[in-house]
Amino acid sequence: MGFRSWYNTQKVGVQVAVVAGVLTILSGVVAGVFGIVDVELAKPGSQPPTSAPTATRTTSAPATVTPSSGVPIPVSPAFRLYDPDSTGVYGVAFSSSGTLAAGDLNGSGYLWDVAKDKVTGTFPDSNGEGIFGVALSPDGTMLAASTVNVHGYTKGSIVLWNTSSGKLIDTLNAPNGRAFGAAPPAFSPDGSAVAAANANGSVYIWNTATGKPGGTLPNPNGQSDYGIAFSPTTGFLASANDIGTTFLWNTKIGSIVQTFQDPDSQGVRGVAFSQDGSTLATGDNNGNVYLWNAATGAPMATLYGPKGGFVQSIAFSPRGGILAATSDNDKDHKYVTCVWDTTGKLLATFQDPGSLGVTRIAFSPDGSILAVGDENAYTYIWNMNWHSS
Repeated sequence: MGFRSWYNTQKVGVQVAVVAGVLTILSGVVAGVFGIVDVELAKPGSQPPTSAPTATRTTSAPATVTPSSGVPIPVSPAFRLYDPDSTGVYGVAFSSSGTLAAGDLNGSGYLWDVAKDKVTGTFPDSNGEGIFGVALSPDGTMLAASTVNVHGYTKGSIVLWNTSSGKLIDTLNAPNGRAFGAAPPAFSPDGSAVAAANANGSVYIWNTATGKPGGTLPNPNGQSDYGIAFSPTTGFLASANDIGTTFLWNTKIGSIVQTFQDPDSQGVRGVAFSQDGSTLATGDNNGNVYLWNAATGAPMATLYGPKGGFVQSIAFSPRGGILAATSDNDKDHKYVTCVWDTTGKLLATFQDPGSLGVTRIAFSPDGSILAVGDENAYTYIWNMNWHSS
């Protein structure tokens, strides 16, 4: 079951306890295939099941292909991290120091030392809600997760933890009691605010120091927002909805400063800003990513992905010049991560090893690796050193 199915069931209000069970069964099947044990990956105070796969690092360079460009591109991940709860990974994010945060459908957040394949922090959601997106504050001191009750998707919250102590800082709820989860939360560039998209069509902002509401951004179309991102330079917030419109907000005064309309009139789920804030990327349900001049709203390039897929997570490389996006196609069961340069050239297509559905992605601070969450309970680590820009 791909990520598109989750959105569809949320929109029609179908009870999805069965979905959670299917995901658990599927992750168990994958566990039986790999069958490797590493106690370093156990949750603190417990041992992993003897049949559970774990993080595995290749001892030699992964296989590569050499296209006409002459640049060898890996055809398999360098290694993989197995979720300690044995369930789908729906959130990944890196801190500025290189620590990887991941959140799973069982409602737990984890911090990973990627170099050692080791869990360094565990953050259970006290409400028992599944995590569908995570974000780390710019200074790495706070971990935010958007959570949803997987037995109906009618309730949810934004949970904040202290990454050093592991203690719960706050649980933030929407005034209407509706769920979060369609989009990962997002921290403002200075970390003073956290934003989240709500199922009622509004983006809510809170002060991270006090937990008090800091503003509401109602979608003018009345549609639910499926992707949000703060500009690292202006602090403006981009919010994308299911009818293909992305709004750029001045959050201080609550006004729209720019509007971007998807050329295919498709819903937009993934949004991201370049490191210098000059470019906004939006990914649609047709599998394409569009680059826009964030200041003027002018289109800059079209990045064509697999036809029929849908993009729901985008990340720019800190090295500049390239970006990556996940593409899910439930109809044909094709789940890939695409890498382009900013002129629109497709550089690589990473096939999903689990063939269940790729979820969120994130580049490491130096751009050397790309982390890809997967519905099969793995986070795949792809080596990006083949691209030197």
